[in-house]
Amino acid sequence: MKTEYSIINTLLLAALLMTSCDPIDPSQNINGATCINTILPYYPYAIDENFVFVNEELDRTWEAAPHIINGKYPEVVFDGKDDFDVNGNPGKSNGNWEASVNVQMLELNPPAIWDWSQISTIMTYSKWNKEMLIVWYFKICLSEEEHFSAHNRIICASNEALSYFSDTILLTDMIQEHGAVPLPDGVYARIVKNEGLTDFSVDGATVWRRVKQ
Repeated sequence: MKTEYSIINTLLLAALLMTSCDPIDPSQNINGATCINTILPYYPYAIDENFVFVNEELDRTWEAAPHIINGKYPEVVFDGKDDFDVNGNPGKSNGNWEASVNVQMLELNPPAIWDWSQISTIMTYSKWNKEMLIVWYFKICLSEEEHFSAHNRIICASNEALSYFSDTILLTDMIQEHGAVPLPDGVYARIVKNEGLTDFSVDGATVWRRVKQ
């Protein structure tokens, strides 16, 4: 009886070991809901909450209100990347998908009429090579002439994607959108988990810091 019990235990243990050694398809470890839940803590914004950033060195204040799309803030989008038939109608999902979170801000003083500022995070999954494209995007319109944007682009195996979401995301690849003026070293935008955009510099010398009211 003990021998039979021992054999059963041995077989069960062997089965467990075989299962644990099986390669795991990365697409089974991550999905749209996982991505959105990972991104959202970097966007802790309320629909009735304004943005105020102060640059003490320049004695300037930038204030903006949420630019609301579809009655939600932040904007959360999941795209199943459907195939299309010969008539252009959506068909069955091809297995690729994209998850994104986005906030847009309109300057209040004076009211913006030319463009809006925004922060976006997009995660795009490719079924064919099991890779994930992660894009962080930041744009700030300080005035009609002062438009700056920064981004960070990462391509990785899909089962490694969540490891790139550290407590602080620092975007340093920034450009001035008008006039193609080169920017000095030290420009950046800092996005902190559970805080959002905390501070940024568009000249490498002075800092705009968020002030919560």
